[in-house]
Formats: sequence, C-alpha cells, structure tokens
Amino acid sequence: MIRNFQATFIGSVQLQRQGFRYRPTLANSIEDTPMLRSILERFQGLTWTRRLQSAAIAAGGQTSIGTLLVGVDTQQDMVVSRLTAKVVQGRLLTAQDTDACLLGAASARLLDVAVGEPVTVLAQGFDGSLAAERCTLVGLLETGSQEIDRGMVLAPLATVQAMLSMPERVTQIVLLVPEARLVQVTDALRTALQDTGVDVLRWDELFPLMREWVKLDNSMYYIFLSVVLVVVITGVVNTVLTSMLERQREFGILMALGTQHVEIGAIVALEAVLLGACGLTLGSLLGLSLVRIYGHVGLDLSFMSALLARFYVDAVIYPEVNTTHLLHTLCTCLIATAGAALYPAWRAMRLQPVEALAYD
Repeated sequence: MIRNFQATFIGSVQLQRQGFRYRPTLANSIEDTPMLRSILERFQGLTWTRRLQSAAIAAGGQTSIGTLLVGVDTQQDMVVSRLTAKVVQGRLLTAQDTDACLLGAASARLLDVAVGEPVTVLAQGFDGSLAAERCTLVGLLETGSQEIDRGMVLAPLATVQAMLSMPERVTQIVLLVPEARLVQVTDALRTALQDTGVDVLRWDELFPLMREWVKLDNSMYYIFLSVVLVVVITGVVNTVLTSMLERQREFGILMALGTQHVEIGAIVALEAVLLGACGLTLGSLLGLSLVRIYGHVGLDLSFMSALLARFYVDAVIYPEVNTTHLLHTLCTCLIATAGAALYPAWRAMRLQPVEALAYD
C-alpha cells in the first residue's frame, strides 16, 4: 500500500516553496534553476520529475467541472509514477505532444468526452490574466484515487508553463526514493536547501492520513502478536507441566541419586526452550515456503479490486517477507516460551524425593 501510494502519483519526497502545502497558489512556485538540478543529481539512483499545478475549470461539449490542472514532464513522470499501468483507454502523453491531455475516467464521464475529442481548460495565469488552452484528450486513467480519477487534468509541462506564463517555474519536484534511503535522502536535501526557501516533505508529512493507516496496521500487528503469545504461553505451560507431572517418579530417582533441585528445574526449562525452538524453526520454514510460493504466483483478490484500489492495493498481491516483523515475532515467542517454562520448572524444583518416588 505504501509503495503503490508513492508510485501512483505523490512520490516519496516533494520539494515545494515554503507555504505551498497550506496555500497552493502559483505565487508559491519555485524556479527550476540549474543549481537545484545539480543538487538533485548528487543522489545516484534516484528518479525525479517536475510538475506545475493550478486550480482550473475543464469543459467538454456541454458541461464543465472544477479540476486541478497539472503540467507533467512527459518523459520523467512516466518513470516516477505508475500511470503507465493505469491507462484504460488511449495512450499516455509523449514528448511530441503540445496540445494533448489526460483525464481520469470519472472526469471524462462527467464531461461526456471521449478519447480524441477536445477539452478546454481555463485557469488564471501567473500575471492574473485568464488563461485558456484547447487540448485533445488522448487517454483515460483509472487509478482508484478519487483525486486523480475525478479531479485532475494532466498536460505536458511546457504547455502548462506557456499557458500560465510561467517559463522555467514549477510548483513541485517529486522524487521516488527507496524506503531504506528515505530518511537519509530527506535529511541531506533539507541540509542542502535550508537557505533557499524550499521545503523538503516526505509522503507521510504531505498525507498524514496515510501515516495513520500505517500506524493502525502496525497496531493490529501487535494485537495479533499478543494473541499469539497467549496461545504460545498457554500451550507451553500445559505441555511442559503435564510432562513434568507424568515424570515425577523419574525426577525423584534423579534427586535420590544426588541431582540438585536447581538442576531438575533447569532440565524442565531447557526442554521447554528446545520445544519452542523446534516449533519456531518448523513454523518459520513453513511460513517462508508459503511466502516464496505466493510471492511468485500471487494472491488473486480481484473480486474486491474496487475496494482495494481506494487503498492503493493491487488486485493481485505478491507477499514479501518483512524481516523486522519476523525477527520481532521469533524473538518474542522464544522469550515467551522460556517465561512460560518458569512455572513448571518451579514446580519441579519443589518436589521432594520421597513424595516423588511414591508417585504412580
């Protein structure tokens, strides 16, 4: 969900003029300077694109709707975003397009326009004058995001810059950053751009709702882990205690031969730890095998694709191993197993040789 959310359109990190997040006007745009590009080019392996957005009105043959006009770099934006996979009719924008646009499928239905028909876009230019552009609709998008499907017009960046009288200016620079490097890249950019009036914002700062979804998912993980721990502790205590009670006579013989009470308790505790280690090993092998299989085959959830699309989840998902969660679970279960063995071990240590030998 996190990866798809970033790759659909929003990106991992955005560079904006300070204040643009709260007042997204053309006055809060940034100049696309060579210095800014050189700073971005220092980071090897990162992809980035430029965008220019403005509130606008899109009009078809008979109707019009309020929308967000977004000028996109026709080459770079297709690398940063996943819009290539979201085209349901027509094609994407190309470098040769000058008067073309893309619409969400829902917006096209509201405007009653089809691929190949004209769409008129009206907006206020940077100088305050009325700006208008007549574009040919070349493709329809269906991303599952209401912001794109119902309220966005995508056009070539150069076309929108000329329309709004904003040459060499943009409102956002969007970067796609691997999750492992996200904090490092964000901190480095903030240091490099601290005196330029440019904000460096991560995706979770731009969309706190998505961040709360992630927190909720993590909370559910810990709730699930707590339930697992209760089951583990109950099963270990029951198994080890039953085993200890059934072997009281053997423990009595060992004590009669000179085995210390602490050693008897250690035997019981060690058995529990070995039992837990074997269970964790077998369970991990089974779980990893299933993840490996379905990581190639995929889990088909297309019967609920409409719902999943709203949460940026694909209709077919390919499981991956979350090593952090896996290690947390294994360590916690092993510690819980050792803790659950304390009571049976304590009971074994309190056995008296005479009473234990008399047990039948």
